[in-house]
Amino acid sequence: RPHDRICSLFDALDLDLLGLPGARLADGSTIPGRKDLRLWCRRGEKSFHSCAVMWRLNSSTQVNPLHGLGSSRRMWVRLSCAKTNLAVAFVYMPVGLDPESVRNWIEELHALADDIDLIRSIFALNVVVHGDFNFQPPVLDGSVRVNRRKNAAWNEFMYRTQLVLLNQA
Repeated sequence: RPHDRICSLFDALDLDLLGLPGARLADGSTIPGRKDLRLWCRRGEKSFHSCAVMWRLNSSTQVNPLHGLGSSRRMWVRLSCAKTNLAVAFVYMPVGLDPESVRNWIEELHALADDIDLIRSIFALNVVVHGDFNFQPPVLDGSVRVNRRKNAAWNEFMYRTQLVLLNQA
């Protein structure tokens, strides 16, 4: 069962939180036999339009899903512990370079920026965005050919949100 493999990895790495972009799990999925773990899933009209977040209940970090934000491709949680409070987004962006896919990707990126603005204005939290953007910014690898519209939207997103790109690919 897929849950068993995910839980084994979660335990072996001693994780407290795990984002699962493109998880393909149904809304309301649970982890059978694991009362120490919680799973929050969102699934869109297609199974791969999905994300999930799994966390350990007995951790020193409190995890609170922000149900009113995001979409099936953008899930937000608030993390609270003794030293910090922050909002973390788990993201799975649309794939493809055809005009409709690019339009969907740009719309999702704009919506992510709107989420970030809202979180910063309401909660005054620092933000971490984690996941699969299905995009290679030229700053990471100038040899990769990039869609012009996606690149322009990415640059606007980075300027608007003032996020710092950390990718050790």
